[in-house]
Amino acid sequence: MFLTNVRHKLTIRMRRFSQVVCSISLVHLYSTKSPIQVEFTTQDGKVLNLLGKDQQSVMEVGRDAKLDIEAACDGTCACSTCHVYVDPTWYGKLPTPTDDENDMLDLAWGFQEGKSRLSCQLVLNPELNGLKVKLPDQTSNQLSST
Repeated sequence: MFLTNVRHKLTIRMRRFSQVVCSISLVHLYSTKSPIQVEFTTQDGKVLNLLGKDQQSVMEVGRDAKLDIEAACDGTCACSTCHVYVDPTWYGKLPTPTDDENDMLDLAWGFQEGKSRLSCQLVLNPELNGLKVKLPDQTSNQLSST
């Protein structure tokens, strides 16, 4: 086994008799790229400009800043507690929600067509610099036992 460090990518390859048996690529947790700005509007109308990293989810950016994002499933797309409203000017620039995300959005409190997304499924990249999201007034935790 040997490691090859390529800019912003770590590739691990396992060789057996000169054949690649397994190849795994991992993105560095630390990136030298410029931070990506995300504008959050809180439930009380406060606007916060936070910085995230390439390939970090919007949920992680907000949660790391101690915003009121429950993220009960920890970003596995198994709940709707990271539900946000995406500014309409940004909504069309995002990838289409998956069927799993749409299933969870059906459970989201205050769902709005053309605005609602799960922030765990919004992965940052340089094209999303300046993304604007708003936290809903409340969330619905379907994982809660109460």
